[in-house]
Amino acid sequence: MLWPNAEKPTLKLTFGKFQQVGAYAGQISLMSQVMVENMSGKPIPRASFTVYLLDKGKVRIGDGVLNVSDLGVGQQAKIAFQFRSIGVPVSLNLRARNDAEGVPTSMRTVSLKVISIPSGANLKWMITTRV
Repeated sequence: MLWPNAEKPTLKLTFGKFQQVGAYAGQISLMSQVMVENMSGKPIPRASFTVYLLDKGKVRIGDGVLNVSDLGVGQQAKIAFQFRSIGVPVSLNLRARNDAEGVPTSMRTVSLKVISIPSGANLKWMITTRV
């Protein structure tokens, strides 16, 4: 799977076979090894995706979150992806947790200029993220 599209991919994600690791009250817990490759020309400090699992009728039967961090240019990482479902999925859909331009918010660089009055003020830095 190429994200965001095949024409200009940033990431290549290859999901392995889904393996059942547990079951309880009508839900099953599944796991898959995911190979993620950075195909962009920039390092990816962090990206977060919601993975929707679909049955043969394209009905969503489960979902999970896939987080990628510290992925250098051309680098690959194998990630264990675990999720709960009410059946065995036959396809999946990937949705980035992103801004209006389609760029994951964790990949965006924002310039900041601080002007203090009076000059020389101390600055406390706090980073928050949207989920």
